[in-house]
Amino acid sequence: MTETSREYWRSPDKYHQNVHEKNFGRPEFYLDSKFNAISEQIVEMLDAVGADKSWRILEVGCNCGRNIKFLLQAGYENVEGVEINPEAVEVSWEEIPHVARRIQVADAQSFLAMKPPNSYDLIYTQSILMHVPPEDDYLFKQMSRVASKMLFVSEVEIQVGNLRRHKYDRNYKDVFERLGWRQVLVAPNNHRIMRVFVK
Repeated sequence: MTETSREYWRSPDKYHQNVHEKNFGRPEFYLDSKFNAISEQIVEMLDAVGADKSWRILEVGCNCGRNIKFLLQAGYENVEGVEINPEAVEVSWEEIPHVARRIQVADAQSFLAMKPPNSYDLIYTQSILMHVPPEDDYLFKQMSRVASKMLFVSEVEIQVGNLRRHKYDRNYKDVFERLGWRQVLVAPNNHRIMRVFVK
């Protein structure tokens, strides 16, 4: 069975090809406490660059909302998410309903295309842009158009391992500096590189 990247991430279980992929996209997997350190480091990085806790913030590809939960706990007030997989949002309603009410089910490209310029002060991603195929890379322009103050990405830039379907190599410093953003902070986050950009 072949599938597009959007089809895969809308329903990952449908397209698993072997046992090693069984957790890919599974919401319960991303709620595991072993990933809390990733969310904590995102909060630390945003605090370090002076993100205002009253800013309107959007997470693109938030899955069940683990990162949103940690931002809310840290005092960030206006955090929303968009997620393509409806099952992830269902799990969020079951496990962290105060987060689920902040999540809309949609693909990011369509969601952002409907937003006027500068709708959010900050847009961030965590292990999402690495799944965007070249033909959909206009998403980066949409993020740039809709964010007014800051972009933050925590992404694997060079893919490793055997499970490389729907994963694409990019240098996100190059991607967003070409769109007029300036990188102000970079740090490792496990296999990812965290980058903060301002206009």
